[in-house]
Amino acid sequence: MTEHDKTTETVTPEAGAEQQRPKTKPSSEQKRSGLIGGVIAIAIIIAIGGGLYYFTQQSNATLVNENNELKQKLSDLIEQQNSDRQRLDALIAANAEIKSHSREYEENLNRRMQELQAHVTALSSADVKSWLLAQADFMVKMAGRKLWNDRDPVTAAVL
Repeated sequence: MTEHDKTTETVTPEAGAEQQRPKTKPSSEQKRSGLIGGVIAIAIIIAIGGGLYYFTQQSNATLVNENNELKQKLSDLIEQQNSDRQRLDALIAANAEIKSHSREYEENLNRRMQELQAHVTALSSADVKSWLLAQADFMVKMAGRKLWNDRDPVTAAVL
């Protein structure tokens, strides 16, 4: 039914009148209630939109703060990594230097040990000869004593 059909009634020919009469209900009340309903709907839509905008802004602000904190932590970690890398490079250089010094020291020790071994070998061969001479001298003296004191020529010959 249209707006016009609501506001007017038609009289049927059976009633005896062929005129149309307007309804007694005023159309301004209908317009007013429609307008109030529309205003309320618009207010609800605006309130929902405002709430969504507010929560979106709050969420964005929180995300921006978290993003800034993460960026700061990342830059701190990068700085720490760079300082750790510098310390590691310094330690590697110091280690290489110590390794070089230890190789030189080891070479010197090996050279000195070879010299000492050569010296010990030289002394050992001279020592063996000296010991053999001393042992022979001792045996000759013992044989002489056996011969003079004990008058035992067999043992003196063995000695």
